[in-house]
Amino acid sequence: MKIVLFGFPGTGTSSVGRCLASDLGCPFVDVDELFAAEQGDRRRHFALVEGEESVRRLEREAVARALRSGDCVIAAGAAEVPRETLLSAGDVEAVLLTAEPAMVLARTAASLEERISSLKSRDAIETVRVLMRERERRFPPCRLRLDTTSLTPEESARRIRDALRHPPAG
Repeated sequence: MKIVLFGFPGTGTSSVGRCLASDLGCPFVDVDELFAAEQGDRRRHFALVEGEESVRRLEREAVARALRSGDCVIAAGAAEVPRETLLSAGDVEAVLLTAEPAMVLARTAASLEERISSLKSRDAIETVRVLMRERERRFPPCRLRLDTTSLTPEESARRIRDALRHPPAG
Protein backbone atom coordinates (compact mmCIF):
# COMPACT_ATOMS: atom_id res chain seq x y z
CA MET A 1 0.00 0.00 0.00
CA LYS A 2 1.03 3.56 -0.69
CA ILE A 3 0.00 6.24 1.79
CA VAL A 4 0.10 9.87 0.70
CA LEU A 5 -0.04 12.54 3.40
CA PHE A 6 -1.34 15.95 2.38
CA GLY A 7 -1.44 19.04 4.55
CA PHE A 8 -0.55 22.67 5.00
CA PRO A 9 3.01 23.34 6.25
CA GLY A 10 3.09 22.75 9.99
CA THR A 11 0.43 20.04 10.06
CA GLY A 12 3.06 17.31 10.30
CA THR A 13 3.26 15.58 6.92
CA SER A 14 7.03 15.08 7.18
CA SER A 15 7.32 14.18 10.87
CA VAL A 16 4.19 12.00 10.89
CA GLY A 17 5.23 10.42 7.59
CA ARG A 18 8.61 9.37 8.96
CA CYS A 19 6.98 7.79 12.02
CA LEU A 20 4.32 6.04 9.93
CA ALA A 21 6.87 4.64 7.47
CA SER A 22 8.98 3.39 10.37
CA ASP A 23 5.93 1.75 12.00
CA LEU A 24 4.96 0.07 8.73
CA GLY A 25 8.53 -0.89 7.79
CA CYS A 26 8.36 0.77 4.40
CA PRO A 27 10.29 3.58 2.67
CA PHE A 28 9.50 7.23 3.34
CA VAL A 29 9.53 9.82 0.56
CA ASP A 30 9.36 13.55 1.35
CA VAL A 31 8.41 15.64 -1.68
CA ASP A 32 10.09 18.73 -0.17
CA GLU A 33 13.35 16.78 0.23
CA LEU A 34 13.09 15.47 -3.34
CA PHE A 35 12.56 19.01 -4.58
CA ALA A 36 15.61 20.23 -2.65
CA ALA A 37 17.74 17.33 -3.92
CA GLU A 38 16.74 17.93 -7.54
CA GLN A 39 16.52 21.73 -7.62
CA GLY A 40 18.83 22.70 -4.80
CA ASP A 41 17.65 24.34 -1.63
CA ARG A 42 16.20 27.29 -3.49
CA ARG A 43 12.46 26.67 -3.56
CA ARG A 44 11.48 30.30 -2.91
CA HIS A 45 13.91 31.57 -5.57
CA PHE A 46 12.69 28.91 -8.00
CA ALA A 47 9.08 29.98 -7.42
CA LEU A 48 9.95 33.63 -8.01
CA VAL A 49 11.94 32.95 -11.18
CA GLU A 50 10.04 30.02 -12.70
CA GLY A 51 6.64 30.73 -11.19
CA GLU A 52 4.54 28.95 -8.61
CA GLU A 53 2.97 26.70 -11.27
CA SER A 54 6.45 25.34 -12.10
CA VAL A 55 6.93 24.44 -8.45
CA ARG A 56 3.52 22.72 -8.38
CA ARG A 57 4.35 20.80 -11.58
CA LEU A 58 7.64 19.53 -10.11
CA GLU A 59 5.83 18.51 -6.93
CA ARG A 60 3.21 16.57 -8.94
CA GLU A 61 5.98 14.83 -10.89
CA ALA A 62 7.81 13.92 -7.67
CA VAL A 63 4.65 12.40 -6.17
CA ALA A 64 3.95 10.47 -9.39
CA ARG A 65 7.50 9.04 -9.36
CA ALA A 66 7.20 8.07 -5.71
CA LEU A 67 3.87 6.33 -6.38
CA ARG A 68 5.55 4.19 -9.06
CA SER A 69 8.28 3.07 -6.64
CA GLY A 70 6.16 0.58 -4.69
CA ASP A 71 4.79 0.56 -1.17
CA CYS A 72 5.83 3.67 0.72
CA VAL A 73 4.66 6.64 2.76
CA ILE A 74 4.80 9.92 0.86
CA ALA A 75 4.79 13.32 2.54
CA ALA A 76 3.21 15.31 -0.29
CA GLY A 77 2.65 18.32 1.94
CA ALA A 78 0.81 21.03 0.05
CA ALA A 79 1.48 19.46 -3.38
CA GLU A 80 -1.49 19.62 -5.72
CA VAL A 81 -1.89 16.07 -6.98
CA PRO A 82 -4.74 15.24 -9.36
CA ARG A 83 -7.12 12.52 -8.16
CA GLU A 84 -6.38 10.58 -11.36
CA THR A 85 -2.70 10.33 -10.41
CA LEU A 86 -3.64 8.61 -7.17
CA LEU A 87 -6.23 6.34 -8.80
CA SER A 88 -3.84 5.22 -11.54
CA ALA A 89 -1.21 4.22 -8.96
CA GLY A 90 -3.32 1.38 -7.59
CA ASP A 91 -3.44 0.70 -3.87
CA VAL A 92 -3.21 4.27 -2.52
CA GLU A 93 -4.66 5.84 0.60
CA ALA A 94 -4.76 9.63 0.78
CA VAL A 95 -4.70 11.22 4.23
CA LEU A 96 -5.27 14.90 5.02
CA LEU A 97 -3.49 16.28 8.08
CA THR A 98 -4.89 19.44 9.62
CA ALA A 99 -4.11 21.56 12.68
CA GLU A 100 -5.37 24.72 14.30
CA PRO A 101 -3.86 27.84 12.67
CA ALA A 102 -2.19 28.90 15.93
CA MET A 103 -0.44 25.52 16.12
CA VAL A 104 0.63 25.78 12.46
CA LEU A 105 2.20 29.16 13.25
CA ALA A 106 3.93 27.79 16.34
CA ARG A 107 5.32 24.78 14.46
CA THR A 108 6.61 26.76 11.50
CA ALA A 109 8.10 29.75 13.32
CA ALA A 110 11.90 29.73 13.21
CA SER A 111 12.45 31.14 16.69
CA LEU A 112 10.72 31.49 20.03
CA GLU A 113 10.36 35.25 19.48
CA GLU A 114 8.71 34.61 16.13
CA ARG A 115 6.31 32.12 17.73
CA ILE A 116 5.30 34.51 20.47
CA SER A 117 4.88 37.39 18.04
CA SER A 118 2.81 35.42 15.52
CA LEU A 119 0.59 33.83 18.17
CA LYS A 120 -0.26 37.28 19.53
CA SER A 121 -1.28 38.44 16.07
CA ARG A 122 -4.92 37.78 15.23
CA ASP A 123 -4.11 38.83 11.67
CA ALA A 124 -1.47 36.10 11.34
CA ILE A 125 -3.83 33.44 12.67
CA GLU A 126 -6.66 34.57 10.38
CA THR A 127 -4.29 34.69 7.39
CA VAL A 128 -3.20 31.11 8.05
CA ARG A 129 -6.84 30.04 8.47
CA VAL A 130 -7.74 31.54 5.06
CA LEU A 131 -4.66 30.06 3.35
CA MET A 132 -5.38 26.62 4.84
CA ARG A 133 -8.99 26.71 3.63
CA GLU A 134 -7.87 27.78 0.15
CA ARG A 135 -5.17 25.10 -0.05
CA GLU A 136 -7.48 22.37 1.25
CA ARG A 137 -9.80 22.84 -1.73
CA ARG A 138 -6.90 21.91 -4.02
CA PHE A 139 -6.12 18.58 -2.36
CA PRO A 140 -7.54 15.37 -3.82
CA PRO A 141 -10.33 13.63 -1.88
CA CYS A 142 -8.88 11.96 1.21
CA ARG A 143 -10.52 9.00 2.97
CA LEU A 144 -8.97 9.96 6.28
CA ARG A 145 -8.68 13.40 7.87
CA LEU A 146 -6.66 13.84 11.07
CA ASP A 147 -6.30 16.94 13.24
CA THR A 148 -2.73 16.83 14.61
CA THR A 149 -3.04 19.92 16.83
CA SER A 150 -2.75 18.04 20.13
CA LEU A 151 -0.99 14.91 18.86
CA THR A 152 2.67 13.96 18.69
CA PRO A 153 3.94 12.62 15.35
CA GLU A 154 4.00 9.13 16.90
CA GLU A 155 0.37 9.41 18.07
CA SER A 156 -0.69 10.71 14.67
CA ALA A 157 1.09 7.85 12.89
CA ARG A 158 -0.55 5.29 15.19
CA ARG A 159 -4.02 6.74 14.54
CA ILE A 160 -3.48 6.68 10.78
CA ARG A 161 -2.13 3.13 10.88
CA ASP A 162 -5.06 1.92 12.99
CA ALA A 163 -7.66 3.70 10.84
CA LEU A 164 -6.25 2.22 7.64
CA ARG A 165 -6.06 -1.27 9.13
CA HIS A 166 -9.63 -1.08 10.41
CA PRO A 167 -11.67 0.94 7.93
CA PRO A 168 -15.11 2.06 9.11
CA ALA A 169 -17.94 -0.36 8.35
CA GLY A 170 -20.41 0.82 5.84
